[in-house]
Amino acid sequence: MIHEPFRTRFAADETAVRRALALLLVELRNHPNCDRGACEIVVAEVLNNIVEHACNGGEDGWIELCFAANETATLFTVSDNGVPMPDLRLPPLKNPIIDGAVGDLPEGGFGWALIHTLTQTLTYKRTAGVNTLTFEIAAYSMSE
Repeated sequence: MIHEPFRTRFAADETAVRRALALLLVELRNHPNCDRGACEIVVAEVLNNIVEHACNGGEDGWIELCFAANETATLFTVSDNGVPMPDLRLPPLKNPIIDGAVGDLPEGGFGWALIHTLTQTLTYKRTAGVNTLTFEIAAYSMSE
């Protein structure tokens, strides 16, 4: 059974992203099998990347976040009108090097590794000036 889909569109800025994440967390409560922690991490990384890299503070930037959930997964689509990804492709899974002291770890570089690791499917396309990222996050198994 697929639950009613959720959709929201907002400005591509930090404040709007925080509000959208808060709204998402409220909506995810309606989906008891949903891995809310994984969903929050992945969506936060995706939205922050859009604000920081794709829209880069542009005043006319927008983001649309959609999801639907069923018993096996939560399916997301995130679209924006920012610049395309380099070479029109997803960044590859590249685990950051973490062989030093905790205080010496880099501040960034973990986002795409988290996104790749926590999603089952992950696709990117650009059509008519719009970036679209789709991904699926596995639901909790009823037997767990």
